[in-house]
Amino acid sequence: MSKFFILFLILNSDFKRDEVVVIFEKGVEMNLLSSVENLGYKVSHISKYLPFFTVKFNPDKENIEQVIEKLKGFPGVKKVTKNAILKPFAIPNDPLYSYQWHFQKIGMSSAWDYGYGNSTVRVAILDDGFAYRTAPIPSYEQNEVISSDGYYHQAPDLQGINVVATYDFYHDDNYPDPSSPHGTHVLGTVAQTTNNNYGVAGIAPGVSVILAQVLGPGGGSASQIADGVSFAVQNGARIINMSLGGPPGDSTGMDVLHLAIKNAYEQGVLVICAAGNSGVSELSYPAGYKECIAVGATDFLDLLTYYSQYGRGLEIVAPGGDATVDRNNDGYVDGVLQNTCFADSFSGSPIVDSFAFFFYQGTSMASPHVTGVAALVLSQDPQLSNLDLRRILTGTAIDLGETGYDTVYGFGRLDASNAVILASSNQYVVYPGDADANGIVNEMDVLPIGLYFGLTGPARNQGDNWGPQLSDRWLPRMATFADCNGDGIINEQDVLTIGKNFGLTHLNRYFNFAFNPDIPEFYENKNIFYQIFELTDNRKIKRFLADLLDIEYSENKKITIFSRRIENGIKDLSIFDVSGRKIEIQNSKIPGKYKGIFFMIYKRSGKVFKTKRVIVK
Repeated sequence: MSKFFILFLILNSDFKRDEVVVIFEKGVEMNLLSSVENLGYKVSHISKYLPFFTVKFNPDKENIEQVIEKLKGFPGVKKVTKNAILKPFAIPNDPLYSYQWHFQKIGMSSAWDYGYGNSTVRVAILDDGFAYRTAPIPSYEQNEVISSDGYYHQAPDLQGINVVATYDFYHDDNYPDPSSPHGTHVLGTVAQTTNNNYGVAGIAPGVSVILAQVLGPGGGSASQIADGVSFAVQNGARIINMSLGGPPGDSTGMDVLHLAIKNAYEQGVLVICAAGNSGVSELSYPAGYKECIAVGATDFLDLLTYYSQYGRGLEIVAPGGDATVDRNNDGYVDGVLQNTCFADSFSGSPIVDSFAFFFYQGTSMASPHVTGVAALVLSQDPQLSNLDLRRILTGTAIDLGETGYDTVYGFGRLDASNAVILASSNQYVVYPGDADANGIVNEMDVLPIGLYFGLTGPARNQGDNWGPQLSDRWLPRMATFADCNGDGIINEQDVLTIGKNFGLTHLNRYFNFAFNPDIPEFYENKNIFYQIFELTDNRKIKRFLADLLDIEYSENKKITIFSRRIENGIKDLSIFDVSGRKIEIQNSKIPGKYKGIFFMIYKRSGKVFKTKRVIVK
């Protein structure tokens, strides 16, 4: 049997040598474009989704740093960056047909008892093209592919998938046809036609898919991928899969991609990304961004594969395969099996009229497992938010490695069965950090922990604390729930663990891996940190939060809480929120809808006071 091997390399710090990205403030576009063109530069692309454009220059005359320095000084320019080139993560191997052990591993047979997915759920795949149709090959793509009849052909096992929107951002046309076998393989894991008496299965064949080609034979730029993300959001995607990335730990030139991902996150989209295949303890980007679920790869034995990247920020692992071994003794390598086109053994170009079933390995193969299961979960309850999906996927994962969260396996290995069954239940879910077991992680969880702070008794339900449990399984013991990091001691790390994740529905980073104040929910829920600061008597917590919140703190000064009812002796009280807006006072009481940090000016005993206090419930 012939063997085919394609290796997609990750280039170190690769970016377009003749192009930069200009991110600008809205409303200045026309003047800015004129200013740039007056310098003799060519505006090569203007995004119709986000406020950025790309600028071409001659690298033989100017280096890229000089161009960035020139352009960043124009009025209205927010940032000028390099335009990173990202690559697909994959190591395809022998074209063999066998059982899909990786679906059995995550419990797909039980998950499918609840259906194959709802067509109202839209999932976007951003990759290097897909064998989703049969059509003539355009002249500008003919040198990129191999075909005996001049046509692209649909992969046989993709017949019947529900494609609702398509675009090719690499060639700038409407048809994301394959530039390698990679994207078709990824698409197959998510939504391969299933139960059709042919070939292999996909995880969520009933959902609708949005196909965006953002990579070509040489990879794809950050600006192209950013437009792909925005296109997916505009077309109603609830979940986005990106099995692509750059070198480990390096996000240089990806600012515009991060902008698009943040916009998608804020609109409730779940973004799932491959962690990378370099086998090091740093994630590649975009997986490394806090808004994304970073997916590592496991093998048949539920061990992290030799190639999978890991480290801080890794959220979950899923089967990615190992095409160097046959541990399940079925006579074939333990890769992830899907239907896709052949690749030429010399050039690596896709043979777009010839298909087979191939075992591939990579975090590229792991990521679509999580994407497909997320689609099935969302199909059970379309009202779930992206944070709800995140907590269900991570909360139901099978714990591997160290007890609880760790940076090798994240929250554990994906479990489709548990995730879908949980989503189908009407009972609410309790997670680590939900101290009062009401299904919501909020300030009411911080306060019980504050009450119990200093207790050092064992965490009696420590095993349960690491996964979601139906509410009737929890014991009403606050001390048990207060041990958020599962170390058997209730201390400041538990308070800060909840505090830093306030607003999130699961714990995605622990304090001992460095507190990250840049999570999106931090600024949206900043008031809770003031409440913790005011309520705790622990000096370490006070110092930490005072520095974090940029407020003065003297350990000799007694901190008081301003109550809702106006204190006796206070006259001419004016209260302003952090934006300077004056807060109304009704019947000598502060209305209940106001909470958090406020500026207050008032008189007492003839003296004028200007201070900051916390208004609590």
